[in-house]
Amino acid sequence: MNAARPRRYRLLLMSVGSLVGTALLECIDALGRERFELIGMNSDAGAVNNFRMDVCYLSPPARERQALLARLDELVRRHAPDLMVPLRDDDVVALAQWAHGRDDARALVGSLRMAEVIRDKWASYSWALENGLPFARSAIDAIGVAQLRNEVGFPLVAKPRQGFGSNGVRMLLTDEHVGVALAAGNTIVQEAIDPSPMLTAAALERLAMDYAQAAWRDGWRGLFNIQARRNADGKYIPIELAGRFMGGTNALHRLGIPVAAIVFERFLASFDLPAAAAPLFDARAVKQVVTHVIRREQESTLRDAGVWHRA
Repeated sequence: MNAARPRRYRLLLMSVGSLVGTALLECIDALGRERFELIGMNSDAGAVNNFRMDVCYLSPPARERQALLARLDELVRRHAPDLMVPLRDDDVVALAQWAHGRDDARALVGSLRMAEVIRDKWASYSWALENGLPFARSAIDAIGVAQLRNEVGFPLVAKPRQGFGSNGVRMLLTDEHVGVALAAGNTIVQEAIDPSPMLTAAALERLAMDYAQAAWRDGWRGLFNIQARRNADGKYIPIELAGRFMGGTNALHRLGIPVAAIVFERFLASFDLPAAAAPLFDARAVKQVVTHVIRREQESTLRDAGVWHRA
């Protein structure tokens, strides 16, 4: 008599072709790929990670919000995933919108309001102030930026309000630079905070818990990351937020901090954490390029049919 097949956890991964998707897949491989059934979504038919899935669907881009929400409806009906995981910032907002009002939604997000706070750096700044939390001083218009310049001087930092991955980040050294940055539109200007090599665990933990508790009160139930720097006074000042796995998730896993496994243990029923291992404080994780081969038939099938299945 054949033994019962082990439980496979069904994950729906949005934007699986992203670099964050690559980081998460490395963690899944380390935890045992056979333990998971992976359903991918991606708007680029030629992305390598599409073909590391059990099944992958061509997805509308995030800007086509209603079409994307309809695709999520379709895939949830078809596959009943145990957990839906956003892998890009735009996915966080779209998935939170899809999950709004669905008490049974198995989605790694929280309230739509908090998703929008996390996505927009100006909204993050305003929300932090409302909750009495530290955040890099910020401005979005000429009057506010002039006041910020008078208070802290140059350099200042300009970023897209919905940017990610340091794309579009610029150092502003003169009033002319400020004018160009603001003319571009959809820009936030922040004080430049000098990074410090010193770490104080207690201060970081207190900051993280203060932010987490405020986010929880506002309905957030997914991943919540804070990027912070230590200023000249020795205080940690957040500069932006994120509501998804980060690109370094795989590096943390290899160094003995299994973030993905901890998340799965919290959100997947009966998922067992791997045996605890001591963090490798005396090591560093080094990423290298890996080569994958995509056959023409794989890409054309996904592009033309909208879905690709592993044979």
